[in-house]
Amino acid sequence: MIQDGVMFVCFLLAFTAVIAVVEKKIGGKFFKYVPGIVLIYIGAALMKTFGVFSDSESVESAYSTIRGLLLPAMLMLMLLQCDMRKIIRLGPKMLLTFFAASFSIIGGFTLTYVLMNGFYAEGTWKAFSALSASWTGGSANMVILQGILDVPENIFGYALIMDTVNYSIWVMFLFWLVPLAGKFNIWTKADTSFIDQMTSELEAGEAPRRNLDSWN
Repeated sequence: MIQDGVMFVCFLLAFTAVIAVVEKKIGGKFFKYVPGIVLIYIGAALMKTFGVFSDSESVESAYSTIRGLLLPAMLMLMLLQCDMRKIIRLGPKMLLTFFAASFSIIGGFTLTYVLMNGFYAEGTWKAFSALSASWTGGSANMVILQGILDVPENIFGYALIMDTVNYSIWVMFLFWLVPLAGKFNIWTKADTSFIDQMTSELEAGEAPRRNLDSWN
């Protein structure tokens, strides 16, 4: 059992580094459907559940300090990738569709929690909030909200497992629909020219980074 705060931080850094290196160097279909960040969360939750980390004052102090330092930095890094001009240029229909989809996801999580509240442990609503953030804005949103709400690790671990299962099924369904995208766009009279342009720009921006990574 780890009781020292420094050992706690070093162990988590080593564990995270191993997952990141394996995902980057080996990759494969497994990491395509189960991202490294999910493995990190599930692994940390299991280690906490099975007593690898103690509830000592040193460990809790290290956890609180690191969370307070990293969350603002993560928010800043996420916002640096946000170009409001490109978002506005998507047009009212696309933006309306995005907000409608986002509110439907939030509403679905809320309704599910209200209907099944009697079966959940105390504090489960925090996990639902973090998961809804994940489905509306990605893993970065989930991590940030999990830290802000201080979601219990044992609850969040189980929620992540279910989220990964649902995510995998949903992604496979989306892949199945890819060949029908052209017909759907024609049926809805959707103009995807700007989205295609943005995709090309993003791919062009990622190319130098991939070339740099290949040298490592």
